[in-house]
Amino acid sequence: MLKVICREYRENISADKRFTLLYALLCFWRVPNFRVNVYIRMMQEAKHPLRKELISKKLCLKYGVEVGRNTTIGRKLAIRHISGIVLGSGAVIGNNVTLYHGVTLGQRNKKYPKILDGVTIYPNSTILGDVVIGRNSIVLASSVVLKDVPDNCIVAGNPANIVKNIEVGIEGRS
Repeated sequence: MLKVICREYRENISADKRFTLLYALLCFWRVPNFRVNVYIRMMQEAKHPLRKELISKKLCLKYGVEVGRNTTIGRKLAIRHISGIVLGSGAVIGNNVTLYHGVTLGQRNKKYPKILDGVTIYPNSTILGDVVIGRNSIVLASSVVLKDVPDNCIVAGNPANIVKNIEVGIEGRS
C-alpha cells in the first residue's frame, strides 16, 4: 500500500523526492481525492477477486465512487470532486484524464466507452456505449455523449454536438 501511495503522490502531486513518504501519507489522510485515486490503483493491482470486491465496496459506500472491477485506467487520473462518479466495468480511460463529480461512463448494447489521453469531462456528463472520446477533447457539463468525439474538440448538449475545435500549438492546449 505504501508503494501505491508514494507512486500516486509522485505522479499527481509532486515529483520531488525529498520527504516523499511523509508528504504522501499526509496527503492520503487529509485529501479525499488523493485517497480515492490510491484505492482505485490498489483495486486495479489486486490479484484476488475478493480484495477487488472489498475495495470496490469501500469506494462506493464511503466516497460515492463506483468503479467496475475490470475498468482500465491509465496514469495520472485526476478526480476533482469525488461524489457520484460511475466508471463501468469495461470502460477504458487513458492517461492524464480529469473527471468531475457526477460523471458516468456506462454500458450501452453491452459495450463501454473508451476515453483517450488528455480528456477533461465536466460535471454530470454521461458517456454511453461503444464511444471513443478523442485526445485532448473536453466534454462540457451535463452532456450526453452517444457518438464518437474526434481529437481536440469541445462537445456539449444532449445529445452532444461539437461546439468548437481546439487549436493545438507547440505548447499544448491553447
